[in-house]
Amino acid sequence: MRKRSSRRASSVSEVKREFLQARYDGVIEKLYALTDFKWALGLNRLSLRLMGVWPGDDEAEGLGRLAILLRVPFMIAAMFFCLFLPQMGALALVIHELPLVIDNLMTSCAAFTCCIKLYFVWRSKQVLRPVIQSVSADWLRPKLDWEREAMIREASRARIFTVSGYAVLAGCYTGFAFAPLFGFDIRMISNITDYGEKHLLVQSYFPYDYSKSPNYEITQVSQLIAGFFIGMSVSVPDNYFGALLFHASAQFEILGANLENLVRQDDKALRSRQFNRRFGIFVDRHVHLMTMVTAVEYSFSFVIMAQIFCMSIMVCSLGFQILGMIEGTTADKPSLLQVLTLLGTLFTLMMHTLVDCFACETLELRVERRDIRERLQQQVVHGAEAERGEGRDTDDGRVEKSAETHGREDFHPVAGDLL
Repeated sequence: MRKRSSRRASSVSEVKREFLQARYDGVIEKLYALTDFKWALGLNRLSLRLMGVWPGDDEAEGLGRLAILLRVPFMIAAMFFCLFLPQMGALALVIHELPLVIDNLMTSCAAFTCCIKLYFVWRSKQVLRPVIQSVSADWLRPKLDWEREAMIREASRARIFTVSGYAVLAGCYTGFAFAPLFGFDIRMISNITDYGEKHLLVQSYFPYDYSKSPNYEITQVSQLIAGFFIGMSVSVPDNYFGALLFHASAQFEILGANLENLVRQDDKALRSRQFNRRFGIFVDRHVHLMTMVTAVEYSFSFVIMAQIFCMSIMVCSLGFQILGMIEGTTADKPSLLQVLTLLGTLFTLMMHTLVDCFACETLELRVERRDIRERLQQQVVHGAEAERGEGRDTDDGRVEKSAETHGREDFHPVAGDLL
């Protein structure tokens, strides 16, 4: 009896040990997955939370929720009333001086574009909430090693673009804020909108004398803050868009690899119910990914359109400035620093547009796996014809039953989206 009880106790202890080990392994795996998720989207989440447009921050209560709700309107108001509207007033004064108009457009156009971008990202916060939940679920679910490697590879690309974008943003803002302090004018100074020895960061018109203290200090600080908001609005939405599309690209790559493994099976396996079940799961996964991509496209279509419009104006302004340096008179020639400033702004916009285009092209390459699609379609059609041929040899009742079962199992209701 003692031996039996000792054996039972040892077996129970082994079961407990295995159970605890399994739970420990599961917890460790979840911790690693959470670390990967923070590594992939940590920078984007931090910047989006600073701007108040992260989809997961709506659950806050009290003053925290009020601060999140008012953050984006405050940023848009600062960019509009501290930079864009004063520049429009200055534009009305210098409308007959083309070099001054070009100098005005190089900053006012960017300010207006950032207001549009930030508004549409803020408006689409609830639309992107399921997308963020899907991304977090993809990172936290159990994965094979090759699946994790594919996700890490695409996340690394998005992270490189994010870090480089923030570095360019820091350099541009540093030059914008501190160059005037050392006597370098990054814009054209005129006696139409500028009076006194104190000049503002951008060409502006205010209905008060800003050259006196403390009006000058308050106006200067407000334009510095609005300029920082513009830099964030230029960089953060594009990095966010690229990170979501690169993640979707990795998921389509994983789905394509699973489908490729599925169509490599023999004909007998293709006619089995296991194939029908797995095929239905893959179709559901494809529809889910397409829904997420559609939500991202809906949220960022106007953002990208506004950025391309602004970039077109910047290209025209840069061309005019370069022609002015070559053929203009000494009085009308822009300085080299002004041309370099415009060139740096244009480079920043083009780099972020490149991120958007590169992410879209990568996603298209992952989605358009025509070889897998054609092979899968042929295998499904051949399997269906084989089952119909077998069904004709049976009685009429079994033929009808086989046809009904075949219609339910072999062809998924939304399989047309995949094929």
